[in-house]
Amino acid sequence: MKLKSTLLVLSWLLAPSICASAASMIISNVVNGPGDTLFASANIPLNGGLVVMGYFPAGITDADINTVPKLLANLGSFTTVTSAVPGSPSATLGGAFPGYVDQADFTSMGLVTPTNQETLLGRVIYEILTTATTLADAGGYAMVKIGTLLEDGPIENQYFGNPAKKTPILGTLGSVTGDFGAGYGTYKTINSIPEPFTTLLGAIGAIASLRRRRW
Repeated sequence: MKLKSTLLVLSWLLAPSICASAASMIISNVVNGPGDTLFASANIPLNGGLVVMGYFPAGITDADINTVPKLLANLGSFTTVTSAVPGSPSATLGGAFPGYVDQADFTSMGLVTPTNQETLLGRVIYEILTTATTLADAGGYAMVKIGTLLEDGPIENQYFGNPAKKTPILGTLGSVTGDFGAGYGTYKTINSIPEPFTTLLGAIGAIASLRRRRW
């Protein structure tokens, strides 16, 4: 197991003496090397795009966001607490590797402070992957449910954005074999699925190409 996991466990154990009045959201899929779940598109681990963690307003359920059109219709009400870019430099891995997100700098974690935590209790925390640079841009999407925001005490709650062993609300699961910075082996993937408009543009382009070939 990597140093990352050890540090997170230590931070959890030390939480009572550091801070027991805020919850943190941490995006990281650095765990054990081969077997990790990488953020991907069409089973190609991503260098770029965006992974965010946050929540929707009360009343929004999985059934309201379980297709790309439904998600896009509700993205305007999504509150992003923390974000990171797949393939960005990882202190734990000692470099930048496709498919990985690693918020090794604890100051970059998303914090839910005592000021607003009480009003957010019971909200569901989601993690959204997009192949675009922002959630609002056209791209592919995947989404998993991380958990429900609970009241702290006596220790700080921490919510980890590791998609391993989670069934996507959006997106597909797959696998890829190679060396992605943590050793050669087979890695699981969570793959984005394109929004309908992007798929339609691709289909139109393919039809136009076929017509040109006939001429």
